Amino acid sequence: MKTYSFVLFSSSLFVLSAVIGCAGGTSAILDQESPRGYDSAQEQNAVVKQDVASEPAAMPTVGQTTYIEPSETLVGSMTTPQPPTPSLIDLPASSDLDEAIATASGTIILDFYADWCGPCRSQGKILRDLESTAAQKQALIVKVNVDQHPELAEQLQVSALPTLMVVKNGQLVHRQTGMASKKDLVNWMQ
Repeated sequence: MKTYSFVLFSSSLFVLSAVIGCAGGTSAILDQESPRGYDSAQEQNAVVKQDVASEPAAMPTVGQTTYIEPSETLVGSMTTPQPPTPSLIDLPASSDLDEAIATASGTIILDFYADWCGPCRSQGKILRDLESTAAQKQALIVKVNVDQHPELAEQLQVSALPTLMVVKNGQLVHRQTGMASKKDLVNWMQ
């Protein structure tokens, strides 16, 4: 149990040192070592030394543990992570296709489908399998349910399902009725 506690404590110190920047040119070492292992009091009172050349001032300490104040540079450089842009979207019933694709910068593949259509479900599975590939190629796949968007299906003359359309630079460059293979879909994303 003592060995496990020491390993857990050491792992915690390593993670802490990586988070506060010790891995980038500074070092953290345990000041107390025991040839027979550590008891819980020694583990809790182990001293962590920091070799920080840029901050020669003494660091505040409590007991035998040295605490490091967060660097303003580190805090200032942190940014809020932005959610990744989805590469496959289902066009909601009340949404406009133009709004959904307005921010797309690469190839757009439109999949016109219906829930009751067997081949459409198979095509949808293939498209979902290619979602990460679309993200890598900066392509957008938009699934359009014709039962929710009958006017759009009529406007684009979709008469059979599934129907796939490829749009590049705002221009329709390919149209296919019936299922498309993974290979074809990847080629269309180029």
